Amino acid sequence: MASCLSLADHSERYSTRMTRSTLPELLRPGLRLVVCGTAAGRASIAGYAEHGNKFWHVLHEVGLTATELQPGDYALLLEARIGLTDLVEYSAGMDAALASNALYAARLRDVVEAIQPRALAFNGKKTANLFYRGGAHRLSYGRRSERIGKTAVYVLPSTAATSPYWSIEPWRELARELR
Repeated sequence: MASCLSLADHSERYSTRMTRSTLPELLRPGLRLVVCGTAAGRASIAGYAEHGNKFWHVLHEVGLTATELQPGDYALLLEARIGLTDLVEYSAGMDAALASNALYAARLRDVVEAIQPRALAFNGKKTANLFYRGGAHRLSYGRRSERIGKTAVYVLPSTAATSPYWSIEPWRELARELR
């Protein structure tokens, strides 16, 4: 198995105050998909472990994973060639409480260009808005017209239980295009 690449490997150019990631990232060359959230919840022991989060169920329902994994099985996503990262790797908490100086969009762009997954999917408009630095109301769900290198970019409805909008259709579109 190829070793995982961390956004922290590229972090020295973006910040000197970083410590370590709140959760291990799942990133390496050869992935078909990298899902990017905003930040891990403070109570998370694994990605998307918050009560009511639909992430693990949705991955299986749309056919991105063969079985419905549980949050503690997150490392098994690599077997399905799916990676995980957060835009805010060195903080945790609710999106509204995160400091804007903790956002590392350029770092994420560099790593995506380095590992070249087939697709990068933002789990929610809030995450995409932070990456694109504004204009979330102008973002639509689905595939974006621009790419990051060879990587297609998607904005998907957030799987968080607290999300005001939900539709599985953009997730299905992503899964169809990755088959």
